[in-house]
Amino acid sequence: YQKSKEIFLSKVYPLSNAMFYETNPIPVKTSAQLMGLPSGDLRLPLSPMSENNLAKLKADLIKFGLLEGE
Repeated sequence: YQKSKEIFLSKVYPLSNAMFYETNPIPVKTSAQLMGLPSGDLRLPLSPMSENNLAKLKADLIKFGLLEGE
C-alpha cells in the first residue's frame, strides 16, 4: 500500500493535474501531439493552450519521462 501511495502521489497525481491546466481535452490532445501521437485537431470552441500553460505542460512531460528535454 505504501509503495502504491508513493507512486500515486509522486507521478500519477501530478500528471493528472497537468491534464487540467486548461479545459479538457486541450491538454490531453496537446500532450499527445507533443509525443508524436495522433490526436486530431481541436474544434471550436476549444483553442490552443496558452504559452504559459504549454510551457508548464512540456516541463511536466519531460519530468515524467514522456517527452525528451530540449
